[in-house]
Amino acid sequence: MDYHFEEEQALRFEVYDIDSASTNLEAQDFLGYSECTLAQIVTNGHQGLTLPLLQSKSKYYPILPKQSKQSKGSIVLVAEELGCYKEEVCFHLLFNTMQY
Repeated sequence: MDYHFEEEQALRFEVYDIDSASTNLEAQDFLGYSECTLAQIVTNGHQGLTLPLLQSKSKYYPILPKQSKQSKGSIVLVAEELGCYKEEVCFHLLFNTMQY
């Protein structure tokens, strides 16, 4: 994903509890979603951007997947500038204990 300082680049992160081998997300438990812009993540850098997992309609995506229990989780997004990737954004995902 190219980072354009002057553009709003909306991102949506959806979190599911996957209990089966099915690749159909509707068969999984939807835990929640968070939305932000790429600029918000980059601006917060190493401090991280902590967002709650929501289960209501949103600005960028008005249609929700299958509803489940109210989420009590959050997602932490951290940006790190790497000299060799000045024009690209790479995402690495790491999960801690998730309970719902």
